[in-house]
Order: sequence, then C-alpha cells, then structure tokens
Amino acid sequence: AQGDGGYELSFDASGNFLAFFIDGSEAARTTNDINGTGFHMITVLIQNSPAISSIFINATNVTSSGTAVSIPDSSAFGLGIGNRYDGRDRPFGDIIDEFAIWNTTLDANDITELYNNTHGIFFITSLINITSIETSPFAANRTFITFNITENDAGNLGLRLIFFNESNGENINGSINTFDLDLATNDTEQASFLFTNSTSKENWTFQLNPQEISVGTNGTVSYTGSTFQQRSVGIEKTLNGTGITNVSLFLLPTSDGIFVTFQTISTSDQAISGVNILAEARIDSVFQEVASGLTDDAGAITLFLNPNTLHRITASKSGFETFTTEITPTSSTFTITMTSTTTFNATNFNQGITFNILPINVTLSNFTNYTFGFNITSQNLSLENFGFNLINSTDDILISLTNSTSSSGGFVFQELNTTNNTQLRMEYFWTAQGSSQNATKFWTVVFTQQGDFSLKTFFDDLRVFNHSGFSDFTRSMIAFILTIVIVASVSLVTGIVTPTAITGIITALTWLFEYVGMYAIIGREWFLTSVMFMLFIAFWIYETTR
Repeated sequence: AQGDGGYELSFDASGNFLAFFIDGSEAARTTNDINGTGFHMITVLIQNSPAISSIFINATNVTSSGTAVSIPDSSAFGLGIGNRYDGRDRPFGDIIDEFAIWNTTLDANDITELYNNTHGIFFITSLINITSIETSPFAANRTFITFNITENDAGNLGLRLIFFNESNGENINGSINTFDLDLATNDTEQASFLFTNSTSKENWTFQLNPQEISVGTNGTVSYTGSTFQQRSVGIEKTLNGTGITNVSLFLLPTSDGIFVTFQTISTSDQAISGVNILAEARIDSVFQEVASGLTDDAGAITLFLNPNTLHRITASKSGFETFTTEITPTSSTFTITMTSTTTFNATNFNQGITFNILPINVTLSNFTNYTFGFNITSQNLSLENFGFNLINSTDDILISLTNSTSSSGGFVFQELNTTNNTQLRMEYFWTAQGSSQNATKFWTVVFTQQGDFSLKTFFDDLRVFNHSGFSDFTRSMIAFILTIVIVASVSLVTGIVTPTAITGIITALTWLFEYVGMYAIIGREWFLTSVMFMLFIAFWIYETTR
C-alpha cells in the first residue's frame, strides 16, 4: 500500500472496490462494488512481461482499471490482506477457507476449474498457517496474516477419477460431461456437488475439506473421450480427505462396440421404469463396471458395450427381485423380466370391472362398415383412463381412442370400413392406481362377393386363393403332387397308358396350375407348359410315324 512494500489485496479508500497493489501502486481494481455475504473465490493473476494484473471473483474477470506494475525483483516481499491504505485501517475481519499460490501460468479455463473445486492444476504451492489450523497468528487488529510456504500438490485429496481404454487397458485422456454427486456425513449433514469440464486429461482429482470427516457419496458421472463413446456409471463411495479413493472409468473406442438396449418388463409384460441396469465387463479375469443407468418410462436403456467380451448384467429396483445374468452382447436388444416382491395385500385390478367389445362377431366381411367399441364399467376402482387401439395385420393403427375423464368407465367407439383387410385386432386397456391392464381381441375379415358364376371366375378365385399365404415352393409341390395323383387316377380308371395320352394330360394340368399361379415362374411365363407341350408333340410324332 502507500509507502508499504510488497503485495496487498484490500478495499480502496472508499471501502467499496476490491483492489490489488504491487509495491504501493494500484495494479488492478474491480468493476463493481463487492456485495453479498458468504464465501467468494478471489483470484489474482500477475504477469511480469508485459506487466498485467487481473482480479477474478468466482472465476469471472472483474478487472476495470489499474497501472501496469512489474513484479518486484525481491523474494522478501510479503503479502498483506486487508492492510492500511491512505492512512486508513482496512482490517480483514472475515474467514479465509483456502489459500494457495501457483508459480505457473493460469488462464480463464484453469481458474474455472479451480472454482469448480477440482484442484487439478500442477505446480501448486500451498500456504498454511504458521502454527495450526485452529490458532492462526493474528496481530495489529487482525491486519496481517503470516504464512509458511511448503510444497504440496496432494493435500486432502479424497477422490480421483482415472480413465482407461477398455480394449487394451491403457490410461487415456477423458473429459467429464456431468458429475452429479450427493454427499452426506455421519452427523446427517447433506450437500450436493455438480461439476462439468470438457478439458481432456488422464485423471481428475477432487479435494475434500476438512480432511478428517467421512463423507458418503451417491451419484453418477457421465464421461467421454476423443474417438470414444460417452458412458455413465454410478459413484457410491465413502470418502475421507486422509486417503484418496481411486475410481476407474472405462471408455470403449467407437469402432470396438455396439449399442445394446435392455428392456425391463414385469411378469405381466408391463414396462418397468427406474430400474438400475449395471453392466460389468470381464477385464483381466475381473468384472469391472463399465456402464450403468436407469431405464426410462418405456422401461428401456441403451448402453455401449463390447460384443466380444463377457458381461455381467444386474437389474435392480425396490419392490422387485434383483436380476443377474452373464451375456456376450452380440444382439442389439435384450429383455429382462423382473419378478415383484410385493405380493401381499395386492390390489385386484379386475375386481368390479365389467366390459364388452363391439362388434361381437368373430368374422367380419370385407368392405363393410362396423362399429368398433370398448364399453367398460368400474364399481370399485377409480379409473385413470381406458380405451383401445385397432390394428390391422400389417400393424397399422386404424383407430386410437382414450378416455381420461370418466373414472367410473364409459363407452369409446368409432365406425370403420374393413376395406380389404384380412385381420383386425383390438388392444384394449384400462388404468387404475397407476397400474395398467390390457388384453387383445381378434377378428378375421373374410372376402365376400356376389356375381355371376363362370369357369373363368372359378379359376380367377382359385388364383387369388393360391396367393393368400403359400410360398412358391409350397405351391409348386402341391401342384406336382396333384398332377401325379390325377394322372394316376385317370390312367387307372380309363386304362390310358400310352405316353402321348399321359403327356397330354400332364401338359393340360401344367397349363392349369401355371394359370392359377401354383407353379412359380421359371425364367419366363408358361415355361413349364411350353416344355410339356413340346414333349407331347414329340411323343405324338413318334407314335404316328413308327
């Protein structure tokens, strides 16, 4: 300060603006008044060439003015906090929680990292009190604080997150997308910690103060790396500042893995949300957690896994038995059926429920209008919703109706023409106390048509029938067998045994079966009939000329 050598961090003459002094000259001043209570992180950057000084409050640069002052060429200069200025006392009467000096270059990103409480900067020089934490040596109306300087880059470290390549076990660089942690001490004190940083590095280290307390943690960390897919795992550890806890985070290269979806359902085929899915990969003969998370409202979660590695999958949720299995995830989808443990005093969601479905017919006619409806009445339970979906054989939803206003039930319906559909199904449902009940009703739609009968109409109908579901091979085999049976029967009954007559019958049958589509087309249409006809002509010429 004025006339005082060294460095000083204090308020200016007005007592409003925070200022930093070097050898009596104001090197930097903040833009605004310092308002508010509670802890603030104050960071001062000093650069010698060119001479620049900056003040950061809570990781934000708030420097407004100052005089370029070079760092004094002396190692004996002290640092004053709350020193004298213009003959006025500016005593520091608050609390210093942490204090450190870095003899290295810090930029805005490094300061943001410090503010996020990661303590991942190298070459840290910690300043501790000359006696002990409890008895700091204050003097002269608490104007000065004296520190001893000791080299220390690992004090009070509680947690270290280390990144590894799952494929080869090598240490790699990774970044943290989200680190969301709940903390609780033995004396029921609770806090939350949320951190994110896109900087890529081999490990992230977190400090725990005070070091003598034990803290239980529960949360998740989402992380990624260059050429690696993002993953998330759970963190549930007991931390203490006297000994660091290392957590290995495994990343899998994009080219080495596949996305695998796990679908969780109950024994009644209902999706279960909020199930914790834990995936552990067998790495060096030991199962290591590589990914985890909770299923969504559809009961599904997608994880990025190695299809060439054995995994142990664990599914758990309160109210259900824990499910564990070992798989090599070569398939993109796995279904997990979970058994409920709450079987006593279970609610019967069918009690007092009566319903009927329209139309009541089992078979319906095509191109005909019908009223499709679901009529439900509940005497005991309050219905949250009810309704149905009408779906055809190609899984197209033709009708979708839901009633969410009538708690005692009601009738939902809609008229629909069956057109040329061959099958319809109604998936009807109702929900009470958060539990959904559902079932399905099927209808077969038959083809009905009035018109004049003719031989051509018969063949045309037979042609349509043959294409209603048989494969080409099946139809061809049926035609071949029918040909043998018919020719054998005709020969047996009429006594026809000449090759020409038998070939003529086979040619006629081949034409018939090709016309109605029972024989698959080989090369071109009428190929088989043409071959048989030429064979018939050959036999006829042979018999008439011999």
